Amino acid sequence: MLSDQITAQIRQVLTALGALLATLGFASPDVIGSKINLIMAMVGPLMVAISSLWSIKANLKSSQIASVNAMPEVEGVVTKNTMAGRELAKSIPEKTVAVAGSADAVAIAKPAGVPL
Repeated sequence: MLSDQITAQIRQVLTALGALLATLGFASPDVIGSKINLIMAMVGPLMVAISSLWSIKANLKSSQIASVNAMPEVEGVVTKNTMAGRELAKSIPEKTVAVAGSADAVAIAKPAGVPL
């Protein structure tokens, strides 16, 4: 979970930096040249767009389930046996993400050391 928190902060910094670059820039045409100033003006909005897309991807249900599934304290994730639950489980190709009632879900839920 710590890596999720760090990447969220990186997205926030990218958004702020992108807005700053787009608004102020760090070069004036007479000092650096008009091409550099144009590049700076394009980089700011691009950083904001990348940060926004990254945030959207990180907040998809499949990304959230994959993140939880990757936690060392989690044995696996069991989704509801509904159309949405089956699609979500299918979107993550891990045996530790399964639909309720399936053999994989039973294996996830069984206590350690108890045979199936």
